[in-house]
Amino acid sequence: MNINQALSCPANCLLLAGSLLISSNFVFADNQIDDVIEIKGEKTTFKTNYTLLQRQDFLNQGVNLSDILQKQAGIQIRQVGGLGNQVSVSIRGSTDKQVQFYIDGQLINSGQFGSFDLNQLPLDQIQSIEISKNQAVGTGSTPIGGVIKINTFDPNKPQTRLSGAVGSFDLAEFSALKSIQLGNHQMSINLSYLTTANNYPYKVPAPLYNPQTAATENLRNNDYQKLNAYFNDSFVLDDHKIKASFQFIEQNKNLPSYRNNSDKNQASLDTYTRRVNVSDDWLIGFDLLEQVSLEAYLESKGEVYQDKFISTRQERHDYQTDTQAINLSALFNLDEVTAVPYFKVFYSEYESQSFLGKQGLGCSGLGSCDIISEQTQYHLGSRFEYQNSDWSAHLLLNQLWDENSNRINQQTDYAFEPKLNSENYFTFDSSLNYQIHPAQQLSFSLARGVRIPALFERYGDRGMLKGNDDLQPEKSSTLSFNYLFKAQNWQLNSSIYQTDQENAIVAIFNSSGVGSYQNISASKILGFELMAQYALSNKLDLDFNMTLLDSNTESNISSFNKKMLPGIYHQQYQTRLNYQLNQNIKLSLDVSHDKDLYFSRANIDKQRAKRTVVDLNAHYQLRQWKISLQALNLFDQNYQDLANRPAMGRAFKLSFTLEEINL
Repeated sequence: MNINQALSCPANCLLLAGSLLISSNFVFADNQIDDVIEIKGEKTTFKTNYTLLQRQDFLNQGVNLSDILQKQAGIQIRQVGGLGNQVSVSIRGSTDKQVQFYIDGQLINSGQFGSFDLNQLPLDQIQSIEISKNQAVGTGSTPIGGVIKINTFDPNKPQTRLSGAVGSFDLAEFSALKSIQLGNHQMSINLSYLTTANNYPYKVPAPLYNPQTAATENLRNNDYQKLNAYFNDSFVLDDHKIKASFQFIEQNKNLPSYRNNSDKNQASLDTYTRRVNVSDDWLIGFDLLEQVSLEAYLESKGEVYQDKFISTRQERHDYQTDTQAINLSALFNLDEVTAVPYFKVFYSEYESQSFLGKQGLGCSGLGSCDIISEQTQYHLGSRFEYQNSDWSAHLLLNQLWDENSNRINQQTDYAFEPKLNSENYFTFDSSLNYQIHPAQQLSFSLARGVRIPALFERYGDRGMLKGNDDLQPEKSSTLSFNYLFKAQNWQLNSSIYQTDQENAIVAIFNSSGVGSYQNISASKILGFELMAQYALSNKLDLDFNMTLLDSNTESNISSFNKKMLPGIYHQQYQTRLNYQLNQNIKLSLDVSHDKDLYFSRANIDKQRAKRTVVDLNAHYQLRQWKISLQALNLFDQNYQDLANRPAMGRAFKLSFTLEEINL
């Protein structure tokens, strides 16, 4: 039976076998090999296409979340224009919209655009990071591009922690965290603030005062500030384990003119996010039924975009996105088999309002229209886990019902008809793992994934870019084989996989410059990953990652047919050397070499982009004090980032932490 035959099983026959009830935070239970060596760098726990990073592995390195993730094999980070711009991620050749991003079990991909901002959480607020390369983490629909799940800080003892940093381009940040125990409540609060001018040297194509000659100038109007507050309360009430958390984020980002670097430009984007999450794990322990879990989630995100230019009228656009979700699940234990039936409800509403000189733009059929879009999703399914001494397996079945609509949000004489879409989709993922002996594991996984078009892709109406309400969802099928081997001083983890995708959603622009989203192509990705860790001595260890991708697209447009996927490096090599100089000082050297990146779907670039980046890190610890020094892009190599713009050059960052326990 080939992969296409395996993935064509009728949805109803599989769903009836697995779905009973109702979503949750059920953690992977694949077979796991315990570590037998000590790695002084970032310690990871490997399972089938899965990596777990614990708080102690990354907290005191003076880095952010994207720095941690880009060291993982198969992950590529896209960041444009320094801090403050949205940071997106690709896993095994996917787009960022195909990657599911969770915070405390709740999917936070934007209903508006389908993506997420990777660096919205400071590391102080993170307990652990879970990465799945092609399968769901727990329950829900199977992703096309994998999962990144953030579990927020949940302390088990009182503590006080202060941290801060200064760095290149006027970077300054500060964070204070306090945890206390009050009765049976374990509470914590974190406040953090970051500011930077982002005024790094940039090659401007047409400088304002000499547009005929490109010149390198410090970027203007590129500064960024972020205020982040987080509160958490965890407690036990009878048989209930309850956790409630609240997060507030305010971001103020000025937007430069990359083409002429004008000092008259004053464009900006201000973002305000409020997020509330409450979960209740009811430990029943009654016969086969062990636990019932309930989770509720609320998020409100407001964005204000202002396009200001000295001596001209101010143009302003307000965007509001409100999201609510409820998850309900149950855990049944049947000896070697566990079952987690679940039900999830997700609702998102997006609203836009535009102003020019404080006057409504109006909707004539030629200009932009303000809209209200809504999306409601229902997930019904079950996850099954099996494990004995040598074998383990999982099967996740999910039926998704999606309803979305669009209506106008302003008074107009233009004939605008409301639009409504209602569809349903079936996804699944599965794995089979065999413990050859205590040091070796062989596994196989098979998955079918889906990505529903974002509201903007279906209903967007922003000047020269229009939505398409006839869009079909992106779909994928993935087959993966994995081998894990551990010895006394080293470990090796390898994967080979193939992903077939169809209905890729791309913005197509006509000769008049008007764009619309279309389903235009299918693609195939064949990949190989190798992750190795070797302890050279009790003071020195070496990490090595390699990712090789071969991609091919199929399109009705001849210039895009039989081409490599754009926007991803097809070869990546990463090496990290960790050296424990003495009890207090640890040094690490990171070298990465990436090549074969295309910026266009037609692959017409004169040469394939490549880069080699060297980072140096030094860590010093004395009792409660921890100090880190980073030198990023040490040799200041010039290269184009994944958006084909000159990347930030050499940068330095000095971080400190003062941590006191049991105060």
